[in-house]
Amino acid sequence: VARFDSLNLKNNSDFNSDIPIYVGSLDIDSSKITTKIKRAELTAQITGALNLTTASSWYQGKTETTNNGDEYSIEIIAASANISAGSSITSTGKGYMPSTTYKCKVVGNQEIAQNTSAYDGSSSRGAGASHGGRGGSSGNYTPMEVYGNLFDPYWSGAACRDDQATTAGGGIVRLDLGSGNLVLNGDINSNGGDTAYITGAGGSVYINAGQVSGTGSISARGGDISSGNNETGGGGRIALYYNSLSGFNIENQVSARGGSQTRNAAAGTLYYKNKTSDSYGHLLLNNTGTAGTNG
Repeated sequence: VARFDSLNLKNNSDFNSDIPIYVGSLDIDSSKITTKIKRAELTAQITGALNLTTASSWYQGKTETTNNGDEYSIEIIAASANISAGSSITSTGKGYMPSTTYKCKVVGNQEIAQNTSAYDGSSSRGAGASHGGRGGSSGNYTPMEVYGNLFDPYWSGAACRDDQATTAGGGIVRLDLGSGNLVLNGDINSNGGDTAYITGAGGSVYINAGQVSGTGSISARGGDISSGNNETGGGGRIALYYNSLSGFNIENQVSARGGSQTRNAAAGTLYYKNKTSDSYGHLLLNNTGTAGTNG
C-alpha cells in the first residue's frame, strides 16, 4: 500500500501504480493516473476529495483480462469527487479479451454449429459479445446469454470468440462516495472497445453518492462498428445510487446501450435509486432508438 497525506499530479505528469493508494486528498490536473489493481481489491481510498481537472484521466491500466483468470478494475472510495469537463475515469476496452468467457476460461477459437447457443458464457463466432444485453447477430449464430448483477455490477464485459481481430469488453469502475457529492462534468465510462470487426460488450459502472450534478456522462455501452456488416457488443450494466440530483438527467446522461452498426446489439441495464425516497429503485433499458438483431 502507498500512503500519502496528499497526492498532487500537475502539468502533464504521469503516475502509475500497481498497489493500492491510501491518501488524504488526490488532485489530478492536466495529468494522468494509471492503476493496475485486481478486481475486488481497493484501488484507492481517499479520506478527502478526488479532483480530476483540466483534461485529466484515470485509466484502468491492465490492457486486457488475461487468460489465467486475472481481472482488473478501478475501485475508489472517497469523501467527494469532482470530474471536470474533458476529464475522465475510464476502463473502456479493458475487460475480458477475445477467446475467454466471462469467467475468463479459455475456450479457443473453434466454431460453434450454426443456430446453437454458445457454452460457458462465450459468444459464438458470428455474434457480438454479451453482458447486460445480448450481442448483435447475423442470424446464423446465437449470442451468449447475459450475466452479472444489475443491482451491484461487478463483472467485466465479454469479448466475442472469433479467429479474427476483435476488441475486449469494458472493464469495471466503482466509485463509492457514501453521502459525498459527485460533480460530474466529464466522463465515467466502461465501454466495449470499438473496431471495424466484432466488438466487445460494455462493462460495469457502480456509483454511490450523495448529490449528483453536472453535465457529464456515465456509460457502459457495447462497442461500435466503424463500417461494414459485422456484429456489435451488448450493453453493460450501470447502477447509480444517490440522495439527490441537481441538473443531472439520468436518461439523457447515462447510457448502457448496445453497440451500433448494421447488426446492432441489445441494451444493457441501468438501475438507479434515490436512497432517500425510493423503495425499490428503477430499471431502465434504453437502446436510443436502435433495434437489436439478436433474436
